[in-house]
Amino acid sequence: MNTPESVDPITLLHQDVNLWNQWREQNLDTKISLRGLDLHGLHLIRANFNGLNLTGVDLSDADLSGASLIGTNLRRADLSGAKLIGCSLVGAKLIGADLSHANLVASKLISAQLVGADLSDANLSNANLRKADLLGAELRDTQCHQADFTEADLTRACLGNADLQEAIFKHTNLTRASFNGAKLKGVDLRHSLLTDAALGHAYLVGAIMNQTVLQTTHLNPDLLRGVVIQDT
Repeated sequence: MNTPESVDPITLLHQDVNLWNQWREQNLDTKISLRGLDLHGLHLIRANFNGLNLTGVDLSDADLSGASLIGTNLRRADLSGAKLIGCSLVGAKLIGADLSHANLVASKLISAQLVGADLSDANLSNANLRKADLLGAELRDTQCHQADFTEADLTRACLGNADLQEAIFKHTNLTRASFNGAKLKGVDLRHSLLTDAALGHAYLVGAIMNQTVLQTTHLNPDLLRGVVIQDT
């Protein structure tokens, strides 16, 4: 089905995601900005937003499952309550974005910029956040079971009461991060940097650490009960 040459792509986006995707494929060189648009609650499953400017867009409660947002600019976007299951947000700019209560299960956020983003009460289980920048991000009460934060920067991030069981934090910068009350059972913290991190009331049974971690933080001996200490 061919799309009319004079069609408004924004109208297509509201009416039919398949036609929107087709229009994008046929107009790869056409620059388009969705900056500040109200797209809340829309069904945008598998939509192609790669490389677009969505600064300040309202996508709250929208269904973006399987959507592709590679390199997309989502600064200060409202994605609260959105479904982003299996989304590709590789290299996306989400600085200051609201992702509270969003469902990001199995999403790809590799090298994503999430500085100051609000991810409180979000579900990041099985998400890939390798090399993501989460400086000062809010992850309070977030579900991060088996999430991968390898080489990510979580300096000053708040992970209070987060479920981080079996999450991976290898070679991760956790300087001054707060884990108060977090569930860290089975978490992999090898070669991570925990300088001045807050771990009050954190549950660390079965967590994997090494001497590198212990040399960069001051852990209460009671927290180390059941912790696995490895040389490498």
